[in-house]
Amino acid sequence: MTWGMHAVALIETDGPHSAEVSSNFNRSFSNAQHPFLVWTETPTGGTTNFLTGVGGFLQTVLFGLPGLRVWSDRLAIHPQLVEGMTSVKTRGVHYQGRVFDLSFDATEMSIELKSGGPLSVTDAEGAVFAVAVGKKATLPAGEAAIRAVAVRGQ
Repeated sequence: MTWGMHAVALIETDGPHSAEVSSNFNRSFSNAQHPFLVWTETPTGGTTNFLTGVGGFLQTVLFGLPGLRVWSDRLAIHPQLVEGMTSVKTRGVHYQGRVFDLSFDATEMSIELKSGGPLSVTDAEGAVFAVAVGKKATLPAGEAAIRAVAVRGQ
């Protein structure tokens, strides 16, 4: 769990290209043991099904790479790739009754709405993209804000 949290903090403070980010990210899943990738307390064994270790890794994947941050009025994203990655896809993100997928690479990102009411996505330059169910907004990689659009009767 510790290494995943270090990776998230380093992505936030030093950026994803720090050598320490890659090292900590890789260490965060080194406790998954073959043949079934069951997590243990240490890379060499210890307590099996060590769920806090799995949780740390999952937080890195959800909050570190896509940079998801929940605010009272929006879901902020700031996707970043760790050394050696070319793209990431985060599936099934739930936000205010909506479900969407977030995909990104070094140059662009896309938000595809799978279910729920519409979303409004604002990129770092202030451009606004409306996203309806079954549709995708593609915008330059970088910071963005996702907001649930109120629908009459909600």
